[in-house]
Amino acid sequence: MPPEAKGQPVAGPTVAEALRHPVLARAELVGGRQGLSRRIAWVHVSELLDMARFLQGNELLLTTGMALAHASPGAREAYLSSLAERGIAALGIELVQWMRSLPGDFSAWADAAGIPLLVFREEVRFEAISQAICTLVLSRRTALLEALEEATRALLEGFAESGLPGFAAALERLLPGQRVAVRPGPGPEEPGLWIPLTAGEEVLGVLGLVPGEGLDEVGRLVAERAAHLLAAHLAMARAQEEARRREALERLNALLLPDLFPGPPPYHPAWMGLALGEGVEEEALWPLLGEGVEAWGWRMGGARLFLLGGRRPALERVARALEGRDGVGVGPVVDGGCGARHTLREALWRLRYGQDALGLAPLLVPDPELHLAYARARLAPLLGLPPGRRRALGETLRVLLEEGNRTRAADRLGIRRQSLYRRLALLESLLGPLTPGRPDLLLALRILTEAGEL
Repeated sequence: MPPEAKGQPVAGPTVAEALRHPVLARAELVGGRQGLSRRIAWVHVSELLDMARFLQGNELLLTTGMALAHASPGAREAYLSSLAERGIAALGIELVQWMRSLPGDFSAWADAAGIPLLVFREEVRFEAISQAICTLVLSRRTALLEALEEATRALLEGFAESGLPGFAAALERLLPGQRVAVRPGPGPEEPGLWIPLTAGEEVLGVLGLVPGEGLDEVGRLVAERAAHLLAAHLAMARAQEEARRREALERLNALLLPDLFPGPPPYHPAWMGLALGEGVEEEALWPLLGEGVEAWGWRMGGARLFLLGGRRPALERVARALEGRDGVGVGPVVDGGCGARHTLREALWRLRYGQDALGLAPLLVPDPELHLAYARARLAPLLGLPPGRRRALGETLRVLLEEGNRTRAADRLGIRRQSLYRRLALLESLLGPLTPGRPDLLLALRILTEAGEL
């Protein structure tokens, strides 16, 4: 497949332009006239019948016909078909020593494939042809690079002067007769050339040129360069916004939950969070802890937070003894240190909202900002991740909570169960145990999705 077919412009002369060069003055066009606009990317000389496997497309291929002269009709047909499939720019055959005339099917092949077929009826120096045409290719590439550099400079100056409007105005000056439009979504169904603005595998928007017709090769390259520059600008702006958001979330987390330990945390098989409100004497709680339970405490505003570490049965016994007491919030018992922040956060929520263990009280107030604050607080660790990771884990969390079954969730997501388990482990390290009874997370996901934040 030639580079042009892959969307990669070829910076070389057309076959028609090459034929005007003195070095090809003795070339005779005997077929494929409709392909004279094909561009030549390079010149190759070969007598191999399987030469196509060494080509990339858009080459001028020259041969003396040494192998063709002794090839069977089937071999010649395979040779021509492979060249057409590879997408060469033109085929030149010398009819002097090995071949004196062309089989009739050669011209028919050239017309059917739209590939110019050139013959030389007297001896020519292929080296001179290669040198001259390759010099044309390199000269044209140099001119295109210079034009692109000049266009890039103008576009960047427009950005520096007045941002996106200045960029669009500079692009319209570079491409007279084209109106520039930038859209956030996929290309609309309207006339024009619409180029996706991509960063990796993510599409950030589209750059449109209306009407999009009449662009020469330089114009198309300038449009593609503009799309690359704009995509890089949007990706950088998004990265800066994400960095600001992560910094804000880190500050929020620092206010909500301090660093639990200055160094590596002590080992306990299970952890549980406690939050005590004003008026609750913490001394009355110590006899409930029993042996083998350690406690660390912090003061935060009007609440006192405690992280209890020990064996799960001992912590569950403490939880049952404290459940329902006024001014006390009890977080779930979690296995391993990765859930320590989660159980502390849950204890604080339960202290604030009493028996509303899921903290759904803010949703009873018809205040969208309060709803957003609720959702951001519930999913703060998830929101701090990069956009691609955040969306993938958010979708995994939503499907898992909706299905309530890991096998069905993996099937619905189209991933292996091992991949789901890895995502689940990461989600639980961020949000705590994902039991079916977590409608708070599902509600938070829907709130943030409707707000366009997830």
